[in-house]
Amino acid sequence: VERMLNDLDALIAAGLAAGDSINRVTGSAEFVIALHGAGIAGALERIEGLVGGYARKHELVLLVASARAESPAESPTSVYLRAEDALSAAKDALRAA
Repeated sequence: VERMLNDLDALIAAGLAAGDSINRVTGSAEFVIALHGAGIAGALERIEGLVGGYARKHELVLLVASARAESPAESPTSVYLRAEDALSAAKDALRAA
């Protein structure tokens, strides 16, 4: 599993634009990706495509959740917590299916 997470990290990182970043949440299989600039929607689509392709190739279920800053003054922690809530909802939906 660790090798696959490292492979996925490298795959996503290679697809990021300058100034964007990916970091793994300590002790988990979750990643936080910070995207900047006007092309966020396109970047998120590319990431979802990369993750989806990797999941299909390896017969995995991978969930993607996102949150955007609602204003330039919003703290990164607030955005992260909203993304975490979205991921929890995706996990709940998967369990219910």
